[in-house]
Amino acid sequence: SNYDWTGFNDLDMLGYNVNAIMSLIITQNPGFWATVELPNGINTTCFTGPGAPTIELLRNQAKISVTETADNFELLGFTIHKAPEKGTIAPFNPTTATFEVGAITEPVGVTLLNAQAGEVNMNEKFLFERKNKNAEEITTVIVQGNYNGNTYFYKIDLINDQKVRYDIERNYHYNVDITNVSKEGYTNFSDALAGASHNNTAL
Repeated sequence: SNYDWTGFNDLDMLGYNVNAIMSLIITQNPGFWATVELPNGINTTCFTGPGAPTIELLRNQAKISVTETADNFELLGFTIHKAPEKGTIAPFNPTTATFEVGAITEPVGVTLLNAQAGEVNMNEKFLFERKNKNAEEITTVIVQGNYNGNTYFYKIDLINDQKVRYDIERNYHYNVDITNVSKEGYTNFSDALAGASHNNTAL
């Protein structure tokens, strides 16, 4: 759903396996996907009659938001650093050769976009999924806020309580909750992009 089929010729796909076709469907826009098996085939009542399947669509993007409950910090906005420029429509597990919810599927040759200072705001952000846990270039959140009377930028790694980095999976909501700030951040935006993450001392 919501995919732009301009330039897609279904006649060229005759005889191809569905796996090969879906791997070609890459987008820079939000998209929604589901697969449903109809054992009795397609007919006029297969989606409306008794026992008709409910089709839940899976969004091809994750959502990131930032909240703060710290007494010593005022959140001014945030943005995403190294977000994938495009994503796949369907999650595909190459090991089982099946479409599988939870399989993180990245396009070949995807470009990671650098954060821009003009993108810092309070709006939730959407990005395509990626295998971020063991990546060389990781996706991070750049936060801007007031601390001790001055404005700073902070680089936040997407990690859990055990300092294990998350993969970014489609249709998931990742919330960064700032509960305490203990030191100054970077005084300028470019230093925050190049510097180490404030919440992951292992870096």
